[in-house]
Amino acid sequence: MSSEHRKSVRFFPEEKEIAIVSINPLDFENYETEKKQFKGEFCALIEDEAHKGCSLVFVDYHSRAASLEEGAKCVVKIGQVLPLRGEVIWIKVLDKKIYKIGVQFLD
Repeated sequence: MSSEHRKSVRFFPEEKEIAIVSINPLDFENYETEKKQFKGEFCALIEDEAHKGCSLVFVDYHSRAASLEEGAKCVVKIGQVLPLRGEVIWIKVLDKKIYKIGVQFLD
């Protein structure tokens, strides 16, 4: 049994649904004026979702993870929903360029 305690119920994403992510501070700062035109920096697989956040897996082809740290602000768009501001609350390195991150939504 896991010692992990969840504060909200997790659910699985729709099949073929991906997350579009930006860890660019400008996307976070300009969120209100730019959210309908949000393009993001990279795509990630959605491991699971909850009302308060999600966990994502991505391959770091362009060395973006070098600037990724716990507490980093981000913007995440899941499926057809408008993007949400978030904060990276944990990071796991799964392989040389494969990362798993936990994002807590701030909106």
